[in-house]
Amino acid sequence: MIRISGPVGGLLAFLLLAAGALAGAFVLPLSPPQGIVATANVSSASAKQLDITDDQAATLAITAGPERKLVVNVSGTLTATSCTAGGRAESGQSGLAVNDVPIIYLSTPTPLWRDLMAGDHGPDVQSLQDELRRLGHGVRADGRFGPDTLRSVIALAKNAGVADVRTWTSFPVSRFAWLPAPTVETMTCSLQVGDQVVAGDAVAVLPPGIESARLSPEPRDVVPGERVVVVGDLVLPVDDSGNVASPDDLARLAASPAYAAYAAGATAPQASQGGSDLQRNGAAGGVPVTFRLARGLSVYSVPAAAVYAARGRSACVVADGKPAAVTIASSQFGQTLIQPEASQSIAEVSLKTSQAPPCR
Repeated sequence: MIRISGPVGGLLAFLLLAAGALAGAFVLPLSPPQGIVATANVSSASAKQLDITDDQAATLAITAGPERKLVVNVSGTLTATSCTAGGRAESGQSGLAVNDVPIIYLSTPTPLWRDLMAGDHGPDVQSLQDELRRLGHGVRADGRFGPDTLRSVIALAKNAGVADVRTWTSFPVSRFAWLPAPTVETMTCSLQVGDQVVAGDAVAVLPPGIESARLSPEPRDVVPGERVVVVGDLVLPVDDSGNVASPDDLARLAASPAYAAYAAGATAPQASQGGSDLQRNGAAGGVPVTFRLARGLSVYSVPAAAVYAARGRSACVVADGKPAAVTIASSQFGQTLIQPEASQSIAEVSLKTSQAPPCR
């Protein structure tokens, strides 16, 4: 019998023990980590309630109308102007002077085309009264030019810097320049101080009006519901085809800084039936917008595994132990946004749906 002692014997004993432990590892089953066990046994999940507007980045394709100009109704020498390319002209303010007489910008739905005196009536009178009211003057919009309307006109002119308003007995159209919107951007300025002007001359070129605006392309896979487009501070309804349908909304869009910036950067309009499709750098352009639900929608976020019997947007979940019919709003990253078809709250959903009963 061979005996091995000393350091060599100790090393050999250690190697034998290690080999035994390794062999045992192949024979004995390994226990799974606690985290995996817990995950395998999960049978339900909490439903998280959210309010969404389903914001989508989109583009409004614009069909522009004819070129618009800022025109004066008086002849003489241009003695002052605040016009700048990319600047603004605002209703109720004076932006230029002819023969040292301030000219006041005024926006009305019906362009002002005549002097107005006591007793005059018509759509132009009501348009004037509507704008006076928008500017904060307490006048009744009855379509008839009377003392109250004259007083409001005089107050407006005085605030704009006109010195001889005390002598006014009527509305002098030559002292005003019509704007197509309460605030417009000036793309280019046609005249400078010292130039001679004749009634009907343009002092500035404005962004062209808008004949139509439509989402192109219309975003896909959006949450169903009434929707709007958001352009800066503007919120504009769109119809089911993605069109901004209201003429008033098209006018508001045409007066917006976003549209002015787009129109200023567009190339010369390309002729097309019913207007001009503005194009940028030879490719179809548009105004960037946010396409969203008009009203926020309350939904529940649940794991995709909780949803079963899906047909289109209709589906089922087992909510708080009972089958419930739901509408799928959207799905992403393993989560599904659902809206109960019956008015109910959901706290928990089952993840074991293979044997779940029908919900309809």
